[in-house]
Amino acid sequence: MGDVLEEVFITELAKYLTGQESDIPNLESNIQYEIFYNMNRLLDSIFIGGISVNSIPNSTLYNLNLKQIAKIVNSAALNNTFRGSMTDA
Repeated sequence: MGDVLEEVFITELAKYLTGQESDIPNLESNIQYEIFYNMNRLLDSIFIGGISVNSIPNSTLYNLNLKQIAKIVNSAALNNTFRGSMTDA
């Protein structure tokens, strides 16, 4: 059941982030806050930038691709020379 609920949540979140009709706006504000707080923490962990993704308004942040976000937060991920790095994408 946990896997099913996870899939439903991910599907709804993907719809929301791509501008499709979603139930995310119908959730209580404290639940919405927790979702986006944890998403931002995850992004910060991925990018380890000079600044936090929290400095980017959510309305802008979730309309950017990963390379754009990495550039804004001055992420070292852009300097990765390994094949398959974000700069190669």
